[in-house]
Amino acid sequence: MIGDLSYCSMGAANLMLFNKQLFQDLDLEYPYQLVKDGKWTYETWETMAKGAAADLNGDGTMDKDNDRYGYVTQKWVGPVQAFATSGLRVVEKDDDDIPYISIMSDKTVEVFNRYFDLIESDDAFVDAGELSYSADFINIFEEGRSLFIDMNMHDVETMRDMDTDFGIVPWPKYDESADYCTNVDAGTNMCIIPMTAGDPERTSIILEAMSAIGYDKVLPAYYEVALQTKASRDNDSAEMLDIIKAARIYDLGYYNYDTSVAFCNEFVNFIDTPSLGRNFTSWYEKNIKAANKSLEKVLKEYLD
Repeated sequence: MIGDLSYCSMGAANLMLFNKQLFQDLDLEYPYQLVKDGKWTYETWETMAKGAAADLNGDGTMDKDNDRYGYVTQKWVGPVQAFATSGLRVVEKDDDDIPYISIMSDKTVEVFNRYFDLIESDDAFVDAGELSYSADFINIFEEGRSLFIDMNMHDVETMRDMDTDFGIVPWPKYDESADYCTNVDAGTNMCIIPMTAGDPERTSIILEAMSAIGYDKVLPAYYEVALQTKASRDNDSAEMLDIIKAARIYDLGYYNYDTSVAFCNEFVNFIDTPSLGRNFTSWYEKNIKAANKSLEKVLKEYLD
C-alpha cells in the first residue's frame, strides 16, 4: 500500500536535471517548451546527450574524474526509468483484474538495446553503487561535467550547493504519441496491513484519514517549500514538477520480488551481471517459468 500517507510517494519519484551553463555553452535551448508541447522525446534527449560528451583532458580515454558526459545515472535510477517511461511494466492486469507478467514484448527488446547502446558508450556514465544517491554520478554533475543526470526527487535537495544553475524536467517519453511517465522508486515508504488485523474496517478508516492529512498538509509543504522554492531554481522547473507529479506510476512487479523474481530488477540485472551479455530475450526465456510459478503462488494465497 502506497500513497499520500507518505511524502515519499513524491520524494521517490524519478526526474531529470540539466546543466543550464552547458546548455548555453553548447548553444542548446532549455527543454522546458519541448516538455510543455509534448515533444520532449527519447530521441531528442539522446541526441543532446550524445553531442555533449567530451574528452576534456585529451588523453583519449573517457574517465569519471576528468571528462564530460552527456548523461550520468545510477543503476537503480536510469535503467528502471528507461523501462517505465516507455510505457512498459513488469506486471499488469488482464480483463479479469488478474495480474500477469507483462515485461516481454518487441518494444521491451527495442528499448533495452537502445538504452544500453547509450549507457555503454563514451557518452554516458553509470554508477554501479548500491545506493541510488551514490557519490560518483552526483559528483560529476555537481562539477559541471554532465549535461543530464536523473535521480529521485528527494535527492535534488543534495544539489543545493551546486554553483552552476540546473533545471528540472521529467524523463523524456519514448515518442510524441506517448504520455510522460514517472516511476516511483522502490526506495519509498510502503505500508502493509497484516492478515491478522482484528478490525480491518477500522484500520482502513484510520489510514484513509492519515492519507487525507498527508494530501492536505504534508505533501503541499514538501512540494512547495522543499522542492519548488528551495531545490528548483526557476519558475519553469516548478511547473515541470507539476507534470512529473501527475505522471507518477507504480509497478507491482517492480516492487515485489515474490511476484516477478529476477524481473523485478529489470534492466539492472544486466549492469550487475555482465556475463548475461546483451541478449534480453534469452534471459527472459530462462526466467519466465520461475516468475510465473512465483506469481501463481502469490495469487493463490490471496484469491483463495
